[in-house]
Amino acid sequence: MRIIAGVAKGQNLASVAGATRPTSDRAREALFSTLLSEFGEFDNLKFLDLFAGSAAVGLEALSRGASLVHAVEKDDAAVKTIRANQEIVEKSKPAGTFHLYAMSAQKFSGNIGNQYDIIFIDTP
Repeated sequence: MRIIAGVAKGQNLASVAGATRPTSDRAREALFSTLLSEFGEFDNLKFLDLFAGSAAVGLEALSRGASLVHAVEKDDAAVKTIRANQEIVEKSKPAGTFHLYAMSAQKFSGNIGNQYDIIFIDTP
Protein backbone atom coordinates (compact mmCIF):
# COMPACT_ATOMS: atom_id res chain seq x y z
CA MET A 1 0.00 0.00 0.00
CA ARG A 2 1.38 3.40 -0.94
CA ILE A 3 0.48 7.07 -1.31
CA ILE A 4 -0.61 7.57 -4.92
CA ALA A 5 -0.22 11.34 -5.45
CA GLY A 6 0.79 14.60 -3.84
CA VAL A 7 3.82 15.52 -1.76
CA ALA A 8 4.17 12.01 -0.28
CA LYS A 9 3.68 10.21 -3.59
CA GLY A 10 5.24 6.75 -3.62
CA GLN A 11 5.67 6.46 0.16
CA ASN A 12 4.85 2.96 1.40
CA LEU A 13 2.34 2.67 4.22
CA ALA A 14 1.88 -0.10 6.75
CA SER A 15 -1.38 -2.00 7.07
CA VAL A 16 -2.94 -3.57 10.13
CA ALA A 17 -2.64 -7.35 10.04
CA GLY A 18 -6.01 -9.04 10.44
CA ALA A 19 -7.78 -6.16 12.17
CA THR A 20 -8.72 -4.14 9.09
CA ARG A 21 -9.27 -4.51 5.38
CA PRO A 22 -7.19 -1.78 3.72
CA THR A 23 -8.59 0.23 0.85
CA SER A 24 -6.49 -0.87 -2.13
CA ASP A 25 -4.34 1.51 -4.17
CA ARG A 26 -6.71 1.05 -7.13
CA ALA A 27 -9.81 1.80 -5.06
CA ARG A 28 -8.19 4.93 -3.57
CA GLU A 29 -7.07 6.05 -7.02
CA ALA A 30 -10.65 5.72 -8.31
CA LEU A 31 -12.06 7.46 -5.22
CA PHE A 32 -9.70 10.42 -5.50
CA SER A 33 -10.22 10.71 -9.24
CA THR A 34 -13.95 11.06 -8.57
CA LEU A 35 -13.37 13.56 -5.76
CA LEU A 36 -11.05 15.64 -7.95
CA SER A 37 -13.75 15.77 -10.62
CA GLU A 38 -16.20 17.07 -8.03
CA PHE A 39 -14.00 19.39 -5.94
CA GLY A 40 -11.09 20.23 -8.22
CA GLU A 41 -8.02 20.79 -6.04
CA PHE A 42 -7.80 19.48 -2.49
CA ASP A 43 -6.28 22.71 -1.19
CA ASN A 44 -8.22 24.04 1.80
CA LEU A 45 -10.55 21.02 1.99
CA LYS A 46 -11.36 19.52 5.37
CA PHE A 47 -11.46 15.71 5.27
CA LEU A 48 -12.81 13.22 7.83
CA ASP A 49 -11.78 9.55 7.65
CA LEU A 50 -14.12 7.50 9.89
CA PHE A 51 -13.22 3.88 10.70
CA ALA A 52 -9.78 4.88 9.44
CA GLY A 53 -7.99 1.51 9.69
CA SER A 54 -4.48 2.38 8.48
CA ALA A 55 -5.63 5.94 7.56
CA ALA A 56 -4.41 5.43 3.99
CA VAL A 57 -7.41 7.37 2.63
CA GLY A 58 -7.02 10.29 5.02
CA LEU A 59 -3.26 10.43 4.53
CA GLU A 60 -3.78 10.36 0.76
CA ALA A 61 -6.02 13.43 1.16
CA LEU A 62 -3.33 15.12 3.26
CA SER A 63 -0.66 14.33 0.67
CA ARG A 64 -2.89 15.84 -2.03
CA GLY A 65 -3.26 19.14 -0.20
CA ALA A 66 -6.19 18.87 2.23
CA SER A 67 -5.81 21.56 4.87
CA LEU A 68 -7.22 19.42 7.66
CA VAL A 69 -7.58 15.65 7.98
CA HIS A 70 -9.14 13.96 10.98
CA ALA A 71 -8.91 10.18 11.27
CA VAL A 72 -11.09 8.26 13.72
CA GLU A 73 -10.16 4.71 14.76
CA LYS A 74 -10.72 2.75 17.97
CA ASP A 75 -8.65 -0.41 17.39
CA ASP A 76 -5.37 -0.19 19.33
CA ALA A 77 -3.29 -1.98 16.67
CA ALA A 78 -4.73 0.28 13.97
CA VAL A 79 -4.02 3.39 16.05
CA LYS A 80 -0.34 2.38 16.29
CA THR A 81 -0.23 1.78 12.54
CA ILE A 82 -1.85 5.15 11.83
CA ARG A 83 0.74 6.93 13.97
CA ALA A 84 3.55 5.19 12.06
CA ASN A 85 1.93 6.04 8.71
CA GLN A 86 1.42 9.64 9.81
CA GLU A 87 5.16 9.95 10.51
CA ILE A 88 5.95 8.59 7.04
CA VAL A 89 3.68 11.09 5.28
CA GLU A 90 4.62 14.06 7.46
CA LYS A 91 8.29 13.63 6.48
CA SER A 92 7.17 14.94 3.07
CA LYS A 93 5.97 18.14 4.77
CA PRO A 94 2.34 18.32 3.62
CA ALA A 95 0.73 21.74 3.95
CA GLY A 96 -2.22 20.51 6.01
CA THR A 97 -2.74 19.16 9.50
CA PHE A 98 -3.51 15.57 10.46
CA HIS A 99 -5.10 14.57 13.76
CA LEU A 100 -5.93 11.09 14.99
CA TYR A 101 -8.86 10.51 17.33
CA ALA A 102 -8.40 7.15 19.06
CA MET A 103 -12.07 6.49 19.79
CA SER A 104 -15.14 4.92 18.24
CA ALA A 105 -16.82 6.65 15.33
CA GLN A 106 -20.05 6.64 17.32
CA LYS A 107 -18.42 8.56 20.18
CA PHE A 108 -16.78 11.00 17.74
CA SER A 109 -19.99 11.58 15.74
CA GLY A 110 -21.12 14.33 18.12
CA ASN A 111 -18.17 16.41 16.87
CA ILE A 112 -18.96 16.25 13.15
CA GLY A 113 -21.29 19.20 12.57
CA ASN A 114 -20.68 21.04 9.28
CA GLN A 115 -16.92 21.38 9.61
CA TYR A 116 -15.91 18.88 6.90
CA ASP A 117 -16.02 19.15 3.12
CA ILE A 118 -15.58 15.39 2.65
CA ILE A 119 -16.52 12.60 5.05
CA PHE A 120 -15.22 9.17 4.08
CA ILE A 121 -16.91 6.30 5.91
CA ASP A 122 -15.55 2.83 5.31
CA THR A 123 -17.06 0.64 8.01
CA PRO A 124 -15.40 -2.63 9.01
